[in-house]
Amino acid sequence: MAKRFTDTDKYRKQFIRALEPELKLIWDFIYHECDYAGIWIVDMELADFLLFNGKKQHKAADVLWAFNEDEPRVIPFAKGKKWFIPQFIFFQYGQLRATVSTHRRVIEKLEQHKLMGAYETNDYTQIMPGADPAPEPTVQPTVKDADKDKDKDKDRDKGARIDKVAKYRPLVHELLAYFPKETQPAFASTEEDKWADTLRLLIEHDGHTAVDIRLVVQWATQHDFWGINFLSLRKLRQKDKNGTYFINRFKIEMTHEHTKTNKSGADYADTLNKIANRYAGTDAGNQGAD
Repeated sequence: MAKRFTDTDKYRKQFIRALEPELKLIWDFIYHECDYAGIWIVDMELADFLLFNGKKQHKAADVLWAFNEDEPRVIPFAKGKKWFIPQFIFFQYGQLRATVSTHRRVIEKLEQHKLMGAYETNDYTQIMPGADPAPEPTVQPTVKDADKDKDKDKDRDKGARIDKVAKYRPLVHELLAYFPKETQPAFASTEEDKWADTLRLLIEHDGHTAVDIRLVVQWATQHDFWGINFLSLRKLRQKDKNGTYFINRFKIEMTHEHTKTNKSGADYADTLNKIANRYAGTDAGNQGAD
């Protein structure tokens, strides 16, 4: 039987205090069920059976949303089939050192899953499920001498845009795994750049976070209806018939679904009001975005 350090003050911390009782149990369960590298093979059916005698049914996307609502605490990878808990590593081992045999096993495990670099930098946009980083595309020079100066300016602007888009390709590659293979853009293609540019606008212009986007994509692609209708990241910045950006619609539906399952009455209404206030004005402020 494995033995692990535990934080005796954890129930005093704001994050744990704010969780619903069932989610507190699930957090403890995952913390103790994950392997020595903080990796848990997602099995909510087993968690519900062991914790609640099978009388509760929690969706992985809802649990992930609750744990990551204000900051990334659980990192989904391998198409959402595995979760990584970074703070488990730090609490159990402190700073990882390759000279320590126990730490070496952890480092090897993280490297095996391509998590080590992300853990060291605390930048989980770099987690990529297989593909190598895309090569930087080059801007083709113009052949029209008469418009040489004008075309140079255009190329300069295009190059700057490509540079901005390039840093979002790793996140694109991570999210690709949630979409059907036949709808995924080709590697380093123009369409892939458009997906990356969508992420750039969502984060830099609209104020969404990478964590928000990951959770929305995971929820929408596993949803009974949206799973067959949400086939491109570009849809997140498209509007529905009511003029609402789909990313905001998905956030509201996702939280609504979680709230309806786990809350009622005043708590339910309060949550919806908070959601509405949080995203009110976002669509209006995005009018005319490039």
